[in-house]
Amino acid sequence: ELIRVLGPEEYPVYSVAFAPRGSLLASGSGDGTVRIWDPETGDCLSSAERHTLCAASVALSPDGSLVASASWDKLVKVAFVDSGECLLTLKGHSARVNSVEFSPDGKLLATGSDDGYVRLWDVASGRLVRVFGRRRPFVEAIALSRDGTLLAVGMEDNTVNLWRLTSGNMERSLTGHSGAVWSVTFSPDGHLLASASTDATVRLWNPVTGECIKVLRGHAERVRRVAFSPDGRYLRSLDTDDVAKYWDTTTFRETTEDRVSDVEFEKPLRKALGVRIGSVGEVIHVTLFSTRYRECEQLIRKYLTDPQWVWLGRWVWANCNVAITTTVHERTKTMLERIRSSLQATAPIG
Repeated sequence: ELIRVLGPEEYPVYSVAFAPRGSLLASGSGDGTVRIWDPETGDCLSSAERHTLCAASVALSPDGSLVASASWDKLVKVAFVDSGECLLTLKGHSARVNSVEFSPDGKLLATGSDDGYVRLWDVASGRLVRVFGRRRPFVEAIALSRDGTLLAVGMEDNTVNLWRLTSGNMERSLTGHSGAVWSVTFSPDGHLLASASTDATVRLWNPVTGECIKVLRGHAERVRRVAFSPDGRYLRSLDTDDVAKYWDTTTFRETTEDRVSDVEFEKPLRKALGVRIGSVGEVIHVTLFSTRYRECEQLIRKYLTDPQWVWLGRWVWANCNVAITTTVHERTKTMLERIRSSLQATAPIG
């Protein structure tokens, strides 16, 4: 479901990034402009022409106070979100810079470039801390583990290289893709590493052993982006044809949007005239209509564990519990879910 359109933008948007708590959104445009948005209202909070060429990658610091942008003009800039003042201009890359990412504690900034190197910078001083890599092939994507110990680098030569931040040594090179690796990301618990490639596949790796745990196939085009859900149970991949797929990281199966129809609430006796639930492994949105046709929305946090179930059935409200009955291939399954009172309060249906 499309929630909001931000813009319009005069130039193509090359990169977006949320602050960790989702309170802010940063975007980088083809003309080098970096914008800060309020995702709730859609308002553009600030706009600054940071670069002379494309702002290929943007990142917000963990506390949301800083925005970093990497550009094809070979520069990396760090600015204050509130004032817009430029704090740092980082020079050192000899080719366009494709990716930028803050460390989990916000003290370090990693940048990856077509010059084949990843540079690690101290955010407070702008000092270059360490350089990883070698001249060529291009660095396509970077990711830092949540504990701040490992750096994953997606390369043009089809490999994913893992580096130890403290020592600067390369732990291992992961091979298996037959195309350039355009996106890499660690799971929230650090137990998985996902890589997306121009070979139209996503691979899941054990970052400790280097073992390829699973190859996810299903895209018809090059996969350009991959991201985990906040709890790590689902993985989202996006290809160059703008087709998004969602994968269960437990079963390694593709999961699709689930829908509920024919929903009835009892106590009080008010029927929901229309209900839609869209689940992609994060928040399930339930839209209700009361007898007075007043629309209300309730957010229920639940992660579906079996994507094979098609959610068709009836919900009955009883003593803060919801009984969910589903029928699939003439088989019936009933579950009882507890709904927090705070969530009930957000959905008055009187």
